[in-house]
Amino acid sequence: VSACMLYTQKPFPCDGVQRLYQSEGTIKSPGFSEGQNYQTELTCKWIIIVPMGSYVSLTFKDFALEKSKTCEHYDNVTIVERCTGTSGISGTLGGRAVGYCGTFIPPMINSTCKELHITFYSDDSDTASGFRAKYKIYKDSDSRMITCFGDKDCNKQLTHTATESFTFHCRVQGEPRPRRSFARVDGKSLPADAIDDNNGTLTIPRLRYPDDTGEYVCVANNKYGQDFATATLEVIPKCHCPPNITTNWFHSPPFVIKEKDNDHPKGIFPLLIDKMIDKCCGNCSKGHGISHVRYGTPKESLNEVKYTISSKQVVHLSFPIAGKETDEEYKGEYYRPLFSSPGVAVLVMKEDPSKSARAILNSVLSTWPVLLLTLVMAWLAGIAMWALDTWNNPDEFPRAFHRGVLEGFWWAFVTMTTVGYGDRSPKGYISRAFAIVWILVGLVVISITTGVITTSLTAITLSTNLKLYGAKIGAMENSTEYRIGVKKNSKVFEFIEFGAMFRALEDRTLAGILLDSFVAGAYRGQISSHVRVNKIISYDSSYGIVFRDAMSSRELQTCFNNYVSGKKSEISTIVKDNTSPVKEPKKSASEEVTAGLFDTKTQLYKNVLFSCIGMLAFISACGLIWDYGYRRHFRKNSTEFDELAILAGPGYETVKANMELLDTLMQEVQDFNDVWTEKLDEIMKKHDVEYNRFSQQHARP
Repeated sequence: VSACMLYTQKPFPCDGVQRLYQSEGTIKSPGFSEGQNYQTELTCKWIIIVPMGSYVSLTFKDFALEKSKTCEHYDNVTIVERCTGTSGISGTLGGRAVGYCGTFIPPMINSTCKELHITFYSDDSDTASGFRAKYKIYKDSDSRMITCFGDKDCNKQLTHTATESFTFHCRVQGEPRPRRSFARVDGKSLPADAIDDNNGTLTIPRLRYPDDTGEYVCVANNKYGQDFATATLEVIPKCHCPPNITTNWFHSPPFVIKEKDNDHPKGIFPLLIDKMIDKCCGNCSKGHGISHVRYGTPKESLNEVKYTISSKQVVHLSFPIAGKETDEEYKGEYYRPLFSSPGVAVLVMKEDPSKSARAILNSVLSTWPVLLLTLVMAWLAGIAMWALDTWNNPDEFPRAFHRGVLEGFWWAFVTMTTVGYGDRSPKGYISRAFAIVWILVGLVVISITTGVITTSLTAITLSTNLKLYGAKIGAMENSTEYRIGVKKNSKVFEFIEFGAMFRALEDRTLAGILLDSFVAGAYRGQISSHVRVNKIISYDSSYGIVFRDAMSSRELQTCFNNYVSGKKSEISTIVKDNTSPVKEPKKSASEEVTAGLFDTKTQLYKNVLFSCIGMLAFISACGLIWDYGYRRHFRKNSTEFDELAILAGPGYETVKANMELLDTLMQEVQDFNDVWTEKLDEIMKKHDVEYNRFSQQHARP
């Protein structure tokens, strides 16, 4: 495009060096007035002649040259001055040694030197529309020495915040160069730390509120006279907090709870944050006013919150972040713990009582070898007692082997388990000595048997206590609970959502899960009633906030620390009112299993109870049928049964007992009669023999 315009535009060559003596005028690049681009390979120079005791002011109105980063060796405009008494150029003006290019308009140029040189140069490539500048020569008597006083942009009404640094700029003109000094209009002294560099600037390193507020004056003077200018500085208090405090959080009951259709979440942290911000930020009345906490959209997980902290995104508050109570930093940022955690809950599924009862029954039955050995030893002891005592005690241990051994086994068994019933007791000395030995042996045998059964039962009940070592445990991703599980050498599975972790526990895919006691209490409604707290692991863990950027200043850190230290009771009350932490059960898992063996709600108990009731009813019915059937049958075939109807009365048992006693007495009387009859017969026979013998002796002469 530039090449085409080069061939079609009307040429406007430079006329060498043009000297300008008029008091004011306009300088234009070739072709600017006709709306044409300047030509390539041009060098145009204008020299403005400034009378003695005057200065020239040059202002660019339009400026469009070839764009370049350095301007050197490309299309550019350079401005230099030549002062009186110098043989060459004194220096460039405007701060650009390589000139100006592009479309940025150069600043206003003031010079008190004798000559002002403006040079325009174009290379052999692109061209543009050029520039237009106006100049005016002022006499010292017609102009002020001070051309600008205020900030660097010459603003006179200034407002800045306390603790900031600020510099006044006082620009002057005239020849000789005026000297400048600063003061306050109200007569107060300049700030003690103010720096006057004697080059037209006054710097106050740290503004103070309200001491540095006031009107300041710059005084300039030379041999021709004096000039002054004023500027007003208002110092406003520094706001401790930004107007909008951004947050970085995720939904985590009871700490932070996202509300539907509400940008302000609920929970412990929003309550504490509102109080802390109100206390430490307050109302910056001279600044932005009240600081507002912007909660915005929560992150999806704890990992996203931690990533945001590490990524150095502009967030002021990040929570809830777990740490230790003594921690002061988190990932290099200021960290303030607010309250401690009661511990980590180990949640497991409750054991089915029916399953436990079956396990205990199987455990007891598994001890049959010991029971069998006990019975065999009792049987052997019964045989030994029969062999030792049958000759001295045939009534209790009959000589018949099958009857005597059975009586001996009965004696050995009851003597082994107790001290015996007394219905059978040895009579001989040897058998009694054996009885003493057997009693001692029986104590050992029964103790062994009882110990084996007890050990088996204990092993079953203790197996219900979860051991974290090597167990499949669930925990939230990148959480404190996850790290605890790893330290316990568990096989830890990470979850990013609570519901999935609870389902894995209920499906018994996991042996247990680790969850903060506060969080477990908050999710109590979503956890199955078959889940129980196995134990609480004590751990030094606290929940707090990570402060960054404008919220991590030393003043705010001190305020936050003082608030937490002075409001411990209030913080504890807020935590208590917004949490319901799970607690360690009063009974251990083994105690609950033992107590639940006869739980009326279990199906096993109901089956056993109903079976026993059914058997009782069946046997009772059979007895009644037999009784009434038997009575009716013999009532038809025997008249004697009618005469003994009293036997069916309530005194039957008593009559029967009396009849048995009577039979026993009759038998004893009969035995006594038989014995004494035999003895009487023997006495009678003996008497007859003696009588006959006596008669024969006295009958002889």
